[in-house]
Amino acid sequence: MLSKNKLKLVRSLQLKKYLQKYIIFTVVVEYFLTELLQQDVFEIDSIFATPSFIQTNEEILKFYLKKTITVGSSELRQLSSLSTPTEVVALVNFNEEMKAGPDVSSWAFYLDGIQNPGNLGTILRIADWFGWHQVFASPGSADLFNAKVLQASMGAFLRVRLHYKSLDEIQAQYPDLPLYGADMGGDDIFTAAPMEPGLLLIGNEGKGLSAEARSKVDRFLSIPGAKGPKAESLNAAVAAGILCAQLSNPA
Repeated sequence: MLSKNKLKLVRSLQLKKYLQKYIIFTVVVEYFLTELLQQDVFEIDSIFATPSFIQTNEEILKFYLKKTITVGSSELRQLSSLSTPTEVVALVNFNEEMKAGPDVSSWAFYLDGIQNPGNLGTILRIADWFGWHQVFASPGSADLFNAKVLQASMGAFLRVRLHYKSLDEIQAQYPDLPLYGADMGGDDIFTAAPMEPGLLLIGNEGKGLSAEARSKVDRFLSIPGAKGPKAESLNAAVAAGILCAQLSNPA
């Protein structure tokens, strides 16, 4: 049974100030519940699920029955911040490993003012696919704990570490790290010679890279489009995926 106090806590976590206070967040996990239960970065506090979900997924939940709380559809709607809730929501908190500092030893993204939660989640998924284990984001970018970010990441947030840091902080720690910026006026990514791994900067959806970020870039990279009439630009996550694929597998 879902107590009023537990419901109040989970709903409060949809506000960022409470996420920071409790270091805890909700995850809508219907499609990656198995992954969530098998990893050791996040500690499962509670699992809220409908009777039908619990019955269908007894094997997955067998070690977490004491932490599983049966709820109805109306209660799930109150627990989830998504417009179309799934049949299960997990309340988890992260351990010290999640808060550990970054280790930039290969390619990594730097997201300069990415605001759209779907884009952030998708870029985490791209990083996961190509083995980029670190993603950095400027302060003020979309929040990892946003349910739409976690949903779009398709479980990638369990394997890819996201760090909110300014470029100044990163450069102070890694002064020799090359910085590459995605820009329509940059060098053609498909004909560029292999590059030393570094940070790939992806700009804001509407404004692109900030003036401060641009001033720090060592080399700009572009994705050439077809000749003639075409879309004005690529979506930030789409551009990130194309650049990441090419940098991960240079000719």
